[in-house]
Amino acid sequence: MKKLLIILAISLISASISSLIAQDNTQLGLDIAKAQEKNRKQLMNYSWQRSAKAFRNGEEKTHSLVKIWFNTEGKMESSVLSSESSVKQQRGVRGRVQQNAGEDLLGLLENVLNLSIKYVFLSKGYWIDLLDMAEVKVADGVVKIDAKDLLAKGDEVHYIIDSSTNLFKSIKISSVVDGKAFTSSIDFKTMSDGTNHPSRTEIILPSESMKITAENIDYIKQQ
Repeated sequence: MKKLLIILAISLISASISSLIAQDNTQLGLDIAKAQEKNRKQLMNYSWQRSAKAFRNGEEKTHSLVKIWFNTEGKMESSVLSSESSVKQQRGVRGRVQQNAGEDLLGLLENVLNLSIKYVFLSKGYWIDLLDMAEVKVADGVVKIDAKDLLAKGDEVHYIIDSSTNLFKSIKISSVVDGKAFTSSIDFKTMSDGTNHPSRTEIILPSESMKITAENIDYIKQQ
C-alpha cells in the first residue's frame, strides 16, 4: 500500500510538472508572438535592398539587387534593380534551352527565399503550436527552439532568440521546394531604434551544387 501511494505521488508530481512546463511554453509562445508582431510593424516602416549572389560549384553565376518593401496590406513586395549573369549566352535552340533553364533556376531560388522568409513571420497561432511541439531550452540569455514539421512535413527549424527582447538572433531551416532539398541559415541584426531584421541569408541546394548568399542592406525609413 505504501509503495502504491509513493508511485501515485510521483505520478501526480510528474503530471503537475508537465502541466507547468506546458503553461510556461504557451506563455513564452504568446510573448514571442507579441514581440515579433510589434517588430513586424516597425519593420513595415522601412524599405531595403537585397543583394543576392548564386554560386555553382564555387563559381559565381548570378548577382541580383532587389528593392523590398511592405505594401499597405502588410505584404512584402519587391522590384529588381539590377541582375547580372556570368553564364555566356548561346545562340539558337541551345540559347533558348539555356534561357529557359536559367529562368527555372531563378524561379527556384526565389521560391527558396520566399519560403525561408515565412519562417520569420509566423502568426500567433503558429508560435503557440510551435512552442507546444518543440524542444525548448532557455539558458545564457537565449531561447533555443528546435522543431520538425512546422510549415511542411519533414522540415526542421532551429530558432535562437534573445530572451530579453524575444527577437531573433538566428534561424536555421531544412526543407524542400519544388522537390529540391535545401538548408537555409538566417542571421539577424537590430537597428538603433530597436527594429530587428534579417541581415544575411545563406542557402545550400545540394542537388544543384549551388549556394546562395543574400545580404539585406540600405534600410531606409519611409516618411
